Amino acid sequence: VAKFGYTTGINANFKLNKKWNVEAGVLFSDNGQRIKKYSLESVPYGQTATTYSYNFHYYYLNIPIKADYFIVTGKLKFYITAGISANIFLSENITSIAGYGNSESRKTTKADPGFSAVNFGMVAGCGIRYAVGKRTDLLVEPLYRRSLTSIVDAPVKGYLYSAGLNIGFYYNL
Repeated sequence: VAKFGYTTGINANFKLNKKWNVEAGVLFSDNGQRIKKYSLESVPYGQTATTYSYNFHYYYLNIPIKADYFIVTGKLKFYITAGISANIFLSENITSIAGYGNSESRKTTKADPGFSAVNFGMVAGCGIRYAVGKRTDLLVEPLYRRSLTSIVDAPVKGYLYSAGLNIGFYYNL
């Protein structure tokens, strides 16, 4: 099932004209999935079974480039955005959680899943930018991201996808 992930980094925004911006950046992301709690064994009536769950963290360096088209301009701006991203695989960590009645045990290990060193993805969404001052903007941007190429070179292909919300502060030079 899905797990909570995040992306953080630095973007540069280039204003081409009143209607178009181009944005590029370098971002770090924690993607992945989780396996919900389950029990491996059956236990006698009245006893609590040991439960297990797993969180898979896939760490990437993302290099996106996207274009913003402003539908509404002025102090409050509304825009649509789309672009592509090169995603460089850094590592995978697996956190396993074993539950024993009223306690639990956590263990994190590094793994080598055999992922492709680089994959490509797309990003699309819309956003609102509000001019707080002459040189400063706040933005709220719902985005959808999806792998275009498989994250693994194997007979069974794998594609990451996510929906999220970017919240940012821009200083315009």
